[in-house]
Amino acid sequence: MRFCTTKRALRVAYHAAYLARRIGPLACWAWVIAFAPAAPAQAAEAVADYCAGLTVLDAVKARTQPTPFDVEISSDKLPGGGAAWITLADKAFANFSQAKFCIRGFWRPRNADFTYKPVSIHEIYLVEKSNPPEIKIVFGVEPIREKNRFRIFSSDAEYVFIGRLDTTPSTPPNAAASKIDFSYRLETKVSHPKASKIAAIVFVVIVYLLLARITYVPKEFEGLKEMSWYAFLLSPIRLTAGTFGEASISQLQIVLFTFITAGLLFYLWLRTGLLGNISSDLLALLGISALGAVGAKFTAVLKSDLDKDVNRYLIAKGWFRWDKTKSVDSAKFRQLLMTGGRLDVYKFQIAIFTLIVAAYVITSGANDLGEVKISETMLYLIGISQGIYVAGKAISDRKTALEEAVKTMQAAEKTVKELTPKIRDAKAAGTPDQTAEAQLLAKKDEYHKAATTAAEDFMELYAVDAPKDPADEDKLAPSVLEPQTA
Repeated sequence: MRFCTTKRALRVAYHAAYLARRIGPLACWAWVIAFAPAAPAQAAEAVADYCAGLTVLDAVKARTQPTPFDVEISSDKLPGGGAAWITLADKAFANFSQAKFCIRGFWRPRNADFTYKPVSIHEIYLVEKSNPPEIKIVFGVEPIREKNRFRIFSSDAEYVFIGRLDTTPSTPPNAAASKIDFSYRLETKVSHPKASKIAAIVFVVIVYLLLARITYVPKEFEGLKEMSWYAFLLSPIRLTAGTFGEASISQLQIVLFTFITAGLLFYLWLRTGLLGNISSDLLALLGISALGAVGAKFTAVLKSDLDKDVNRYLIAKGWFRWDKTKSVDSAKFRQLLMTGGRLDVYKFQIAIFTLIVAAYVITSGANDLGEVKISETMLYLIGISQGIYVAGKAISDRKTALEEAVKTMQAAEKTVKELTPKIRDAKAAGTPDQTAEAQLLAKKDEYHKAATTAAEDFMELYAVDAPKDPADEDKLAPSVLEPQTA
């Protein structure tokens, strides 16, 4: 019996040795495959699987773990209903690849007990020319329905980000695997979008009403009924009227862009807790508008500077004492686009581009004024429009026409003054001078025509109203159209 047992044991040992010789190499390769460092594709799959398996429980566990990276948050307050970002900076991101990086986020209102919700990650990318290398993670911020009525503008929230960075070098192929697991916890405030919008609108309305009150002149509102009174009081064309009370498209443009920029800055301050940057393109736009307004005002003043002799003559005539045209008659919408009773294509061009750019700035700057991009060609186009508008005002011939008409008046009146005593003396002597009388009538008619032209140009240039004929309100007063005889 003992001999049989020994023989059986030897047979088992023989077969085991045989199998070892045959299967041994395969076992070695299996061991290499199982325990060798993972290839890049396998590493990427491992990273993705790691993040896919993260749960709320992992977020709760990671709340107290320190992060190995330098972290920067987009703002002190996160914009509810908008987007925010964090940056992670470390030399480990020098060879950053999205295939070797994953991150998940969870958040909860502070008044909830660990009821975490997932964070929507919008974008992950490496920041160019950053030292040390850093990546930016853009994520969505869900608005919070605040039950506390006293927390109007923001609510407290907690965010936890968990992720993994695979730092295994691509060369050599059999390099040892390495990874960095990280987490970041953020306690912050989340703004309420609706409250911020309402507050920004109220801010703009209050400033606008203050501006309307500051520019209120009771004399300009005489004769207006209740609805017309309020409409004119709040008219942006009245608020931005030019030097002589006329509608000014350039001043309206700069006030419009100023209100849009100020309103968005106030809105973003409520949303993020920061007075954000203004993009260079938006600054250029404001600068172009300001230069256009200054150029238009300078041109208006320059064009109203008459020749000294003409100026003295009109002062003696009392034309500069004429009543100013009421703004209700000159600061109208139709006057905003018209010059001399006709459509001004320069004003129309500015108006169209102003509306387009204003709508674009409002929509694109609602999240960040620093990200407002206006194409260089559009800025050139707006600048050219402003330049053409100012140039059009500068080359206007109204001043020249006024000076020529007044000089004609001066010459005609001088002749009238010389002929009047001669004709009177001839009649007294009983020898009427019919030639002189005909010449006097011609000069009076010449004066009448020149005075009519001059009065129209003067009223348009200085925004005043000439005296009317008491017998006919549609005609100018005789004091305007008739020359002095002595």
